[in-house]
Amino acid sequence: IEVKLTGTGWVGVGFSQGSTTSMTGQGEGSDIVVCADGEVLRYFTKVYMLSGGTAVSGASCSQDSGVTTLSFSRTLAAASDSEIAITPGTEQQVIWAYSAAGSFTFDSHGYNTGSSMVNFATDSVSETGLTTTAAPTDAMGTATDLALGDAVSMSFEPLDDDSAKIEVKLTGTGWIGLGFSQGSSISMTGGGDGSDLFVCADGEVTRYLTSIYSVSTGEAVSGATCTQESGVTTMSFSRTLAASSTSRRLSGEIAITPGVSQQVIFAYSEDGSFTFNSHGYNVGGKMVDFSSGAISEVGATATEPESSAETTTVLSSDPTELGTVSGVSIGEGVTLSFEPLSTDSVQIEVKLDGTSWVGVGFSQGTVTSMTGQGDGADIVVCAGGEVKRYFTTSYMLASGTTVPGASCTQESGSTIMRFSRTLAASGSSEIAIQPGSSQQVIWAYSDSGSFTLDSHGHNAGGCSIDFATGKVSDSGKKSGTALLFAHAICMLVAWAGLGPIGAIIARKLHVGKWFKYHRALQCVTVLLTILGFIFIVAEKEGEHFHSFHSILGLVIVALTILQPLNAVVRPHNPVLGEEKSTLRTAWEWLHRIIGWLLVVGGILNAIGGCLHARELDYDDTFFGVTLGIFMLFFMTFLCITILSFISSGRTAVCLRIKEPEQQKITDEK
Repeated sequence: IEVKLTGTGWVGVGFSQGSTTSMTGQGEGSDIVVCADGEVLRYFTKVYMLSGGTAVSGASCSQDSGVTTLSFSRTLAAASDSEIAITPGTEQQVIWAYSAAGSFTFDSHGYNTGSSMVNFATDSVSETGLTTTAAPTDAMGTATDLALGDAVSMSFEPLDDDSAKIEVKLTGTGWIGLGFSQGSSISMTGGGDGSDLFVCADGEVTRYLTSIYSVSTGEAVSGATCTQESGVTTMSFSRTLAASSTSRRLSGEIAITPGVSQQVIFAYSEDGSFTFNSHGYNVGGKMVDFSSGAISEVGATATEPESSAETTTVLSSDPTELGTVSGVSIGEGVTLSFEPLSTDSVQIEVKLDGTSWVGVGFSQGTVTSMTGQGDGADIVVCAGGEVKRYFTTSYMLASGTTVPGASCTQESGSTIMRFSRTLAASGSSEIAIQPGSSQQVIWAYSDSGSFTLDSHGHNAGGCSIDFATGKVSDSGKKSGTALLFAHAICMLVAWAGLGPIGAIIARKLHVGKWFKYHRALQCVTVLLTILGFIFIVAEKEGEHFHSFHSILGLVIVALTILQPLNAVVRPHNPVLGEEKSTLRTAWEWLHRIIGWLLVVGGILNAIGGCLHARELDYDDTFFGVTLGIFMLFFMTFLCITILSFISSGRTAVCLRIKEPEQQKITDEK
């Protein structure tokens, strides 16, 4: 076989399953041979990327006079399940692609892909998805205000025998898009075979060709209009009925075939923005016959044209059957899309609005938790260009397994992860997807913007999703563990109460045995601080010191341990009549400054800890207990502080203790 490209980019040719142009062979796979950088490699794939590849013996990959030539030999029969046989006498699909950038190094093909049906016995060639018989001869009809979905209607009329004018109206002032899609279910990806989309946004109409859950570079549509008036957005454009051969991608456009019911999809802005952004749940589709104007639900029988009454798009007639959802928000900057590959498998796409690693997981329990409340989480992570799968019951990931056929890419400021998996769990280290029931999906991404897997910090969360309907709801709040309660109680008692009270006694209540009380309270504060530190380290396992609360807490623990050591080595305090040494004066200032820094920092971090628990989605019980303890001890400290300032001289209002001899106080100090 010899393949020639008029150009100097890499070129590839493949044998694909199915009846439509598809690199995935409609989930059954493609057998692909690629000429790049002077080498010829053979790949088998069921997804939208190539990995691995084996060198083809005796093949050649050359460039000469502006032409790239690929030449290779192969058996007609398939030598294994990862090859597709050549069957002369039968039309079979041959796909091709070449570099979008003209690079001889293997990179993205962009729109430079396509296919034909070839009979290797007769050299007969026809378009993929078509037979060599004549196409339907029904004429393009005229229809007005066909209701495609809630607030979206479409009108069309012929311009001539080969072209049509289409108008789409949205009752609203957001952007609006209309598309012609492949497959038998509502899907922006056309079931993997692509969609031909027209979008009206910011006063311009742009055409996109896509087979994934996002659009990149589009083409301006000549003569189209995109206007807003009286609360209605209107898009009007003309196009040929046939898929244009002048497109940047052969078969990339989808033909309009009057007399045949074909899928028309729509979407519009979720927040009413005229600038192109996420559509959220504002998507749907209908089957439309462009000859009669008959309209029906996708997968249903056609009916006569409807009026523009409101309709509802149904993802699946079976409440336990996997649905198709595009771009649903599961967290700040994170969207999830999914669609069935077969009755027992799904393709999932996760998109992060940023250029760091991103992960998504299926977790046990009823609250957002990486540990699945001790029962585990099944997590897939895109990092460093690789996709790995992990199962964990703790707050860290150990070794993972590479997900075959998955992709992890970064483009235009976004990170995109795509992978496929079975709905069922194939072992105890996997969690099944169960359409029809709401199950917890968790997500996380780097807190430093790193593409290498590191800490996520606060960039984590979760929600509950029904994979039949795409309905998203909030997960339950987390309960405080015994270790977390122990940490909170120790730190709150120490720094909302005992530590500050000990400091104010030393500062304002120089009465009787004040020094013994000060020393006792501060020793208990040190003990509680050390215990609280031990409890939180045990609770968090591998996740430490990534938040401001935890970093400030670490500084407080360190200074708390140093402060009593500082007191042990204090210089001698002079007796009556002796002059205080410079060293003693300096020590007193240092001890006081560190002490009051600890008091202020401890109180602020105690408040921050309560708020941090709220931020991490802990339940009302944990938040209420911690806040109650803080208020009890802090108000006690506040009361003693106020009374100490009201007191005068050496008479204490709340601690009336007989003053001992001055020499005894001096000895203790």
